[in-house]
Amino acid sequence: MNAAGRSQPIDPKRSRDVVDRRLGGGSIELAAAAEKARRIEMEAEGLARLRASPGSGSGAGFDGAVRTERSVDMRYGEQVFEITVSLGGVDWRVPDPLPQIVERFHARHDELYTYSMPEQETVLVNARVAVAGILSALPQEPTLPEGPATGPRSERRIYLDDWVTAPVWDFDALAPAQRIAGPAIVVSAMTTILLRRGEHAIVTRLGWLDIAIGNSPCSSTERRGGRCRIPMMWRSGTRSIATQ
Repeated sequence: MNAAGRSQPIDPKRSRDVVDRRLGGGSIELAAAAEKARRIEMEAEGLARLRASPGSGSGAGFDGAVRTERSVDMRYGEQVFEITVSLGGVDWRVPDPLPQIVERFHARHDELYTYSMPEQETVLVNARVAVAGILSALPQEPTLPEGPATGPRSERRIYLDDWVTAPVWDFDALAPAQRIAGPAIVVSAMTTILLRRGEHAIVTRLGWLDIAIGNSPCSSTERRGGRCRIPMMWRSGTRSIATQ
């Protein structure tokens, strides 16, 4: 539950808050004291939005435990793009956390592009804070009510290496544990599913259609023990389709 986040650009023209400091051959245009103050301000704003009632317009009404994630957008002086650097693990208790931030930027740049330039000037462009509420338990999908197996609603002539007559099933009418053997067609408001010869589908108690693929094409990322799974989930009284 990521309820509140904010990014703030750093203004290099703020003479009292911004300094050009040499850090191991590089430089960063942000005073440590100013960075800490901005971070505290942004975290307080994010927490306030998370705690505020939903009726306030932007509030989430969350009163549980929270997690704060800090990051910055940085670049080398002559680069035309920035990269986001996580600040998790930075010791903010020290008087000057900037050397830690610069070190993380070099490491992240090397991770993304296989090189870094510690001798180059480094510029901090944006400071970001995300405040997230931690749910005690994930919401559970409701199970389908028990019911008798239903029959196909119609038939359709289809071509699968040859012309065959296939039953057409209404997905919304299927009962939990109902098994459908191919060739067959399953239709819903969102999609149409084709079961070929040698394939079959079973409706799970959560309303997913678990399809076992026989000799039909199935990529290695989709295949699990000789099966391709196409889950269908129940939401707001209507089953929707998602491919896993």
